[in-house]
Amino acid sequence: MKPTFWLQKWEANEIGFHNTEVHPLLSCWSRLGLPQDARVLVPLCGKSVDMIWLAQAGHTVIGAEISEIAAKAFFQENGLQADVTAVGDFQKYVSGSIEIWVGDFFALQADQLGPVDAIYDRAALIALPQTDRRRYADQCKSLAGEDYKILLIGLEYLPDSVVPPPYSMSRTDMEAAYGFGHTVEHLETIPGDVKGVPARETAYRVTTRNTDIDVT
Repeated sequence: MKPTFWLQKWEANEIGFHNTEVHPLLSCWSRLGLPQDARVLVPLCGKSVDMIWLAQAGHTVIGAEISEIAAKAFFQENGLQADVTAVGDFQKYVSGSIEIWVGDFFALQADQLGPVDAIYDRAALIALPQTDRRRYADQCKSLAGEDYKILLIGLEYLPDSVVPPPYSMSRTDMEAAYGFGHTVEHLETIPGDVKGVPARETAYRVTTRNTDIDVT
C-alpha cells in the first residue's frame, strides 16, 4: 500500500481508524513481562492515545508515522510541547519519554532508534494487504533486534462485510506474516466494531522462540 493513501486520509481527516480512548486490550500489556524502563516501538502510530498510556507505564515510546499532520496533532491534543529535529529523511518529534519519527517506516534504521525491547501493534499489520505483511514484519524484526516481544491486536469480521483496510486477520495470518522463529499466542478476545459491522478484536503475544514466558 502506497504512503500517499494514508497521507490523503490524514489530509482529508478521514481517520475513522483513530480511537479517542485507550484500547481495552492494553490490559494484556503486563503479560509481556517487560521491565518498566523498556523501550517500545509503535509502528504506524497515527496520533494514538495508547502512546500516552505506555509512557505513563514508565516506558520510552518510539512512534513511527508517515503523516506530519498526525504527529503534530498528537502532541497538540495531549498538551505536549515537542522539540523537532531533522534526522536524515525524517522529522523527529520529542516530548519527554515520547518520540515520533515522521517519514517512511520502511526506511527507518535500527541505529537511528536505538534499542527496542517491545512493539505495540494495534492497527498497523491489519492495515496492510497480504502482499505487504511479510515486509512489514521483517522491518519490525530488523528494528527490534534478536529478542523482543510484541503485543499485536488483530481484527476478524465476516468475509466481504467490510471494504478494507482494516483487513480481517486470523491467528494463522499473523503466524504467516512473522514466519518461522516466532510464536503467536492468543491472550484475549473482545467484541468489536469496524465500519458499523460486528467484529472480534484479539490480543496476541508474539515472541521469538527462544523466549519462554508463562502465559498464565
